[in-house]
Amino acid sequence: MPSLQKPNFKKRITDANFHEWLATTRDCCNVVFFAVDLKPYDEELAALSHATHHQESAIFLGCHIGPRLAHLLTHHHAIVFPEIPGKPYQLYRKSLYSIEELFAGYSAEVPESYHKTLYWRIYLDKKEVANDERNFFSLPLTALSTEEHFARSLHDHFIQEQLFLYLENLKHPRHRGIVGFMGGHRVLRSSSIYFEVATLCRRLTRDGFLIASGGGEGLMEAANLGAWLAPLPDEELKKTIAMLSIDGANSSSDPLWLSTAWNVRNKTLHADLKLRRSLGIFTWQFEQQNIFATNIACFFDYELREKTLIAIAKQGLIYGPGSVGTFEEIFRTAYQNHYTKSKYCYYSPMIFFKKDYWDPVIGEDGCYPEKTEPVWPLISKIAQESNFQHTLLKTDSVEEIEQFIKGFSFTATIP
Repeated sequence: MPSLQKPNFKKRITDANFHEWLATTRDCCNVVFFAVDLKPYDEELAALSHATHHQESAIFLGCHIGPRLAHLLTHHHAIVFPEIPGKPYQLYRKSLYSIEELFAGYSAEVPESYHKTLYWRIYLDKKEVANDERNFFSLPLTALSTEEHFARSLHDHFIQEQLFLYLENLKHPRHRGIVGFMGGHRVLRSSSIYFEVATLCRRLTRDGFLIASGGGEGLMEAANLGAWLAPLPDEELKKTIAMLSIDGANSSSDPLWLSTAWNVRNKTLHADLKLRRSLGIFTWQFEQQNIFATNIACFFDYELREKTLIAIAKQGLIYGPGSVGTFEEIFRTAYQNHYTKSKYCYYSPMIFFKKDYWDPVIGEDGCYPEKTEPVWPLISKIAQESNFQHTLLKTDSVEEIEQFIKGFSFTATIP
């Protein structure tokens, strides 16, 4: 049998290290050029040695290429991924998104300015294409836009790559891991659970955990808000939520929802970013994104977004009251814990916040109460059969969640 070869890792060339690479290299082999303007260096690059077989080929991602180099690449096994014009988004992302980028040009005093932001333009483009492709499962593949799917796939690949690079750079003594928060998007800012979730996520952020939410409104906003306010005095939390929940701003369907949050964010910008950072793992499928996450990974592919959010939250996933979207995340985590011994190397804590919601008592009429979802009995049965019951917690206590996450013992099953 032929021996297995190690993967041929290629050196990544960006604007940051291009000149250093060019000054020391003799060939253009085993490199990946990432969104670099190469036209001014056409003669120098063409003079280098180039690949003689595909294993040492160079890859060009969204680069501007001069004529001499372009001619050579056709004969030297190069792989070229060009820019796709006419898209409101960058295919080859060099960073995660920020609120400053997504909402550039927005003014709370001019509500219609929201429709000029990058976030809205990408959402609108996605929505228009979705309307054209609304019969996705009944249409033949040739009826879909290959160009659009290709562009979105590239975008999502590099967003995921930038997310992992961001998380690698968080490895320092204070960082204790990532805690994911999932929950309903329809919860009002004035509700008691909104305050409790914000309090919980503020405490976890202060403990050194990085909060990652689905990036939307409701309880997801409460999670990112708690992290955002972590460096500020405790009394700021109640004051801020009172400002956010004024008449006309209590839910995302209200006209002042975004502008009120924008004003609150601007008033609290002075705090140390390192002490308040949190992630929003969002999807362009949804219209409303909360503006309190400091770093945002926005995906077109909903499935990839869900898998990514659950995969990175190794230190625990907290489920606040929610509906079908939250159920999906619960059972995805259960799947991951179930297959830990064969596929994964860790268990993730699964924390169900609000016992009466997730494990309600059946009434005298034989039915569960309204506005409850009896997920806990099934999950606990699955966990017992699959030996991950030690990962489960059902509670109404913010303090109990905090202690459970801090004290959880991860069991590695794959060396």
